[in-house]
Amino acid sequence: MRIILFFIVVLLIGCEKDQYKSVSGNVKLTGYVYLVDSINNTFPVPLAGQKIYLNSGSDSSTYIYQATTDLGGKYSIPFLQSNKAYVLFTRYINNSIEYEGVKKIDGGASNDIIYTDLTVHAKFTNGLSLLFTDSLNGPLPNLPFRLYTSRIAAQYDSVLYAVTVASSDINARYSKVNVVPAKYYTVASKVIGSLTMRVFDSVIVAPIGLTRKTMQLH
Repeated sequence: MRIILFFIVVLLIGCEKDQYKSVSGNVKLTGYVYLVDSINNTFPVPLAGQKIYLNSGSDSSTYIYQATTDLGGKYSIPFLQSNKAYVLFTRYINNSIEYEGVKKIDGGASNDIIYTDLTVHAKFTNGLSLLFTDSLNGPLPNLPFRLYTSRIAAQYDSVLYAVTVASSDINARYSKVNVVPAKYYTVASKVIGSLTMRVFDSVIVAPIGLTRKTMQLH
């Protein structure tokens, strides 16, 4: 009986070692995370305090390890296995702009340390420019308006359902880059004396390029 128990214990220990070996290794992944502005073509900027994720294979919808960059944008992820493929990625939203960076790591090398940098870009390299005018094409500066992605929500016109609540600038324009491609409904109104002017119009923003449209109030 003792001999049988001994072999069972040895077998369990062996299984635990094999299981640990399958999720850890002796390779360290390190490098820097940079933000690249594709619209303004500025120099890459190190991202400090940014969470990045690692997963085995190429699936970036989940992760097996999480790390945070230091003040210089540097990260370190230990215990990777050699001869195994990984994917390094990050995603976040800042000022309603979506950013992402994804890079595949070739696990074919058997080095103790793998150096690789991760560049982060805005998800969409496009833009929207609206010009607000009256029926005579006169500019309407500082005009409050709302943007919706649902026609029903736009008809109801509540800021609770608006994706953007803003105003035109002193030149009667509104501009934004890196916009989620979609069909947007614009709602605005202006009262001058006994006259009320309104606009209810749509604009389709493409994934690439600048979309321009004049919103004329009648």
